[in-house]
Amino acid sequence: MKEEVVADRAKVELTDNTNLPFTDHQFDYVLISNLQQVKPAITQGRVLQEAIRVLDFKGTLVITATTVQRYRQLLEYYRFNDIKVKQIGGQRVMVARRN
Repeated sequence: MKEEVVADRAKVELTDNTNLPFTDHQFDYVLISNLQQVKPAITQGRVLQEAIRVLDFKGTLVITATTVQRYRQLLEYYRFNDIKVKQIGGQRVMVARRN
């Protein structure tokens, strides 16, 4: 299994991304991959809110999607002021920090 390769550094859990079973501000890094594939589209905002909830105040949020600009306004609302976007292949990668 692929999980065994990182078992000494990471734990893989399958969970509902709209209701994560983690405490607030628990993680230094949160990665959301292919957010545009979450359906219906309104649920994308809920997934993003949950990621922000479990992210430490000094943590880093990474979002990959074909377009990420639509998430900038929500991140700014949550006081992310260091937001960078890069194109990598066919994906856009947004890296956001609260600084």
